Amino acid sequence: MKPQDGLPAIFLTLCVLLGGASAAGAIANGFLQLAAILILGYVGVTRRLPLVPAARALVMGLALFGAWFLLQSLPLPPEIWTRLPGRGVVVGVFAAAGSIPGWEPLSLAPDATIASMLALLPPAAMATLTLVTTERARRIAIGTLVTLAIGAALLGVVQVLAGAGSVFYPYNLTNPGKAVGPFANRNHLATFLLCAIAMLGASIEHHGPRRSALAFLGVAVLAGGVILTGSDAGLLLLAVVLTPMLIRAIRGHLTRQATRWSLVAAVLLVSAASICAFWQGSSDVVAGAEQRRGVTIPRTFAAAIDHLPFGAGGGSFPTIYPAYTDAALASPAFVNHAHSDYAELLLDHGLVGLLLIGAAWGWWGLRVRTGWAGNPVVRAALMVVAIVLVHSVVDYPLRTAALATVAAFAAALATGQPPAVAKKHHRSRPSRQLSATFDLS
Repeated sequence: MKPQDGLPAIFLTLCVLLGGASAAGAIANGFLQLAAILILGYVGVTRRLPLVPAARALVMGLALFGAWFLLQSLPLPPEIWTRLPGRGVVVGVFAAAGSIPGWEPLSLAPDATIASMLALLPPAAMATLTLVTTERARRIAIGTLVTLAIGAALLGVVQVLAGAGSVFYPYNLTNPGKAVGPFANRNHLATFLLCAIAMLGASIEHHGPRRSALAFLGVAVLAGGVILTGSDAGLLLLAVVLTPMLIRAIRGHLTRQATRWSLVAAVLLVSAASICAFWQGSSDVVAGAEQRRGVTIPRTFAAAIDHLPFGAGGGSFPTIYPAYTDAALASPAFVNHAHSDYAELLLDHGLVGLLLIGAAWGWWGLRVRTGWAGNPVVRAALMVVAIVLVHSVVDYPLRTAALATVAAFAAALATGQPPAVAKKHHRSRPSRQLSATFDLS
C-alpha cells in the first residue's frame, strides 16, 4: 500500500481519537489543525484533479464560510459597528469608562471567531483529501471508520461498567457514568455510531450473504452502543436508519441461513443493550446532568433575533448567552452551546447562518435526487450527512473535530467525485483484505 493511500484513514483516526470535545482538548485540536494545514498544502502541491459540480460546490462552500469568519474578525470604524444591532452594551461600556469607541471587529468575541475559523481546517482537509485520493484509499478509510466506531461502542460498555470517575473517560467535562466512547458527550458517540451503521449498510446491500452476515454483527454492536448512550435523538435516528436497512436485507438475504443467524444475533445483542440502558437510566439520580434544550434553544433564538442581520460572531454563544439567562435560576452549570446548531448558527452568523443552513440542505437534496440510485457508497454517505444534519437540530455534533471530519468525509464521498487513478503496484496482503472488504464498486 502506498503511504498516501493510508493518509485519509490515518487523519480520520487522529481526528476521532483526539477531537472528541468542543470545549476541552485545546492542545489536541491545535495539533489536528496543524496537521490539516500540512495536508491541505500537500494536496495543493501534489494533486490536481477536475472536480464534478457537487464537489466544487462543497469546496466553494467551505472556502466561503472560512472567508466569512475572516470578515467577521476584521476591524470596522466606529461609525459602522456602533450602529449594528446588539452592540449597545459595548457602546455603553465605552461610555461608562469615558472612552471613545475605536475600530472594532464585527464579532463580539473575536478570539472565539478566530478559533472557530481554525476549527474548519480539519474537516476541510478531510474533504479535500477524500476528493483527490484513490478508490482504495477511500475504502480503507471507510473500513477504518467502522473499526473505530466498533471500538468506541465497546469502550462505551467499559465506561458504563466502570462507573463515573473511572480512567476510561477521556475528558473531565463529560456525562459521568454514561457511554461516551472517545467523546465528551454521549450524544456525539450516538451520532458517530449511527454514521458507521449507515456505512455498513452499504456493505450489507452490495455484498453476498457471507460478508453481509459479518456486517450484520457489526451493525448489532453499533446499534447496541447507540442504545447504551441513552441519547433520545440517537434512539429515534437508530430506528430511522435500521428500518430501511433491514427491509432491504430481508428481501435480499432472508432465505440464506448465515444471514438468518446473524439477524438473530443482532436482535439478541440489541435487546441486551436495551435492558442495560434501561437499568442504567433507572439508577441515574444525578440532577442537572443534561442541559435543558427547552430553555437554551428558545433563548438562543431570542438572542439571534436581537443580533440580526449579521449575528454576534462565530463562537460568540458563551459570551452572549449569559445575558439572556434568568439570574434567579442561576446555577454552577456552564452552558457552552445551545444544544441546537441551527439556533447557534443564527446567533453567530445571522442571515449568513440561515443561508448556510439552507445551502447545506439544498446541496443534500440535489445529491439525493441525482445520486441516490447509483453507487451504494454515495447512498450511505448521503445517509451519514442526513444523520448529522438532523441531529444538529437538537445538538451540536459539528462543533467537534471528530464528527466534523466524519461529516466532511461523507460529504466528499456523496459528491460522486471519481477517484484518482492509482498506478499499478504490488499490494500487501493486509491492505488487499481491508480494501476488498469495503469494495462497493
